Amino acid sequence: MNKIILKIILIVIISILLSVNCNAQTNETSVNKLYNEFIKIINSKKNQDIAIDQAIEILNKEPEAIEAYRVLTIIRDVEVTNELRQKYNSLFSKYFSELNDINSKTAEKLILIRLILMCFYNFKSYEEVREKDKICDEILIKMKNECNNKSFSALALQILFLNQQKGEDYMREFINDYPNHPALPYVELELYIVNCWINNEPTKGLEEAQKILKKYSTVITPDGPRFALSVYGFMSTFYARLKDYNNAIKYFNLIKDECPTHPDLPEIEKEINEIK
Repeated sequence: MNKIILKIILIVIISILLSVNCNAQTNETSVNKLYNEFIKIINSKKNQDIAIDQAIEILNKEPEAIEAYRVLTIIRDVEVTNELRQKYNSLFSKYFSELNDINSKTAEKLILIRLILMCFYNFKSYEEVREKDKICDEILIKMKNECNNKSFSALALQILFLNQQKGEDYMREFINDYPNHPALPYVELELYIVNCWINNEPTKGLEEAQKILKKYSTVITPDGPRFALSVYGFMSTFYARLKDYNNAIKYFNLIKDECPTHPDLPEIEKEINEIK
């Protein structure tokens, strides 16, 4: 009798575990599907107001997901349309006066702040612009330090990367405070490689690229390709700047062979062609 009861208990436990696992996978798929729809709409330059709705939904569903992090980056490519202005005005009228309440409608407020910091508004003067930017920075700092949901705290910290004076410090804070965050490869790419690209330091950039490849060579992006392909892209341009055509074309071809539709290919090819 005891064995039968034990077997029933084990079956129930296994069923619960399987159910939890299936639900997690379904939710993950749902967020990734939303993310890919968001990308398509952003690239289409139409229905940009719907893209904002999807961004908010992704942040609400899984603020801890890599898709949430990427949404806050890619939203910079939004096309300004009348519909988008109406969406922005609606968000502003609903949430700007309540930004200080960081634990309610946090996803909506993060998206609003992101749009404000993109200068997506028509304020009356430069002083008013600076005032709104200052308010947003103060709210983001409060969110990163005090928000009940630490996944939203991480996203607030991400937006602070845009701060011209302290952006790199905030990136280092993210790396230290969220060592297991799925966005870590992107943060390290930005801090260690993109800065070398901006400052035209190709030799140092190649050294940093090798370090990041060792850590994240198998990471798959929410867009589909391996994260390593983005690193290869920077390596190709670094070699091009060093006039090393053979290595530049080598890493270009590694990307092209694995992902012929990779969005970085045209710009990389253009830079390589300049040293032929």
